[in-house]
Amino acid sequence: MSTNYANIRFIGYVIPTMPANLAQIGGRSVAGTYLGDPVYTKDIAGRVSVLVNAVNTAKAKLDPKEDPNSVINVFVAPEFFFWGPQGPYLFLPSEEDPVRKIGDALQAAFPAKTYPNWLFVFGTALTAQVADIGRV
Repeated sequence: MSTNYANIRFIGYVIPTMPANLAQIGGRSVAGTYLGDPVYTKDIAGRVSVLVNAVNTAKAKLDPKEDPNSVINVFVAPEFFFWGPQGPYLFLPSEEDPVRKIGDALQAAFPAKTYPNWLFVFGTALTAQVADIGRV
């Protein structure tokens, strides 16, 4: 089914996303504040929970009498929202890329039936396959 919306509403969610333990980027020292769990499955679950709270907070502020077919809501999360304490989520060659877990978790958290007139932009997910994570 195709809907022609008369209006568009942009909803932005802003939080700092620089990992707290990164010290050098491009030869410059940076001070990040965004803590991540070293176990990426826990980190992903935590970040999805943060997004659920942010989206539901925004959704609760909308007029309940508004016709959902009249407006599309575009929710935008911060750039680089999904990454771990070392930058990208690191995984071994024998493991599945964590980006799949992120996609599955987001699809489960934001089913189309619950958010029929919403478009989500969930930021960037950074992952890196590393043969020897202990050397990173």
